[in-house]
Amino acid sequence: MDIEQRVLKEIILHNETWYKDSMPLESTDQNTTPKLISVQSYWRWIFITVFILSKVFLIFAIYFYIKYKDAEFENRRIKYQIEAGNR
Repeated sequence: MDIEQRVLKEIILHNETWYKDSMPLESTDQNTTPKLISVQSYWRWIFITVFILSKVFLIFAIYFYIKYKDAEFENRRIKYQIEAGNR
């Protein structure tokens, strides 16, 4: 065997080894990707709790905003009656 054939043989052997190493392993539990993303149970409950609390605070904010606007309107109405009574 001359040098050229030995070099070619080494290159072919190296390429086959590299090809086998780059091939994916047969599917096992560790190598398969889940079809759905799983969430830990406690994170799910934390998310649900935060979501519900945010809705409750939103309802309170809307309620107090409407109450504030109503009180502001009542103050303007009383001021107008006082000014109209002084004339």
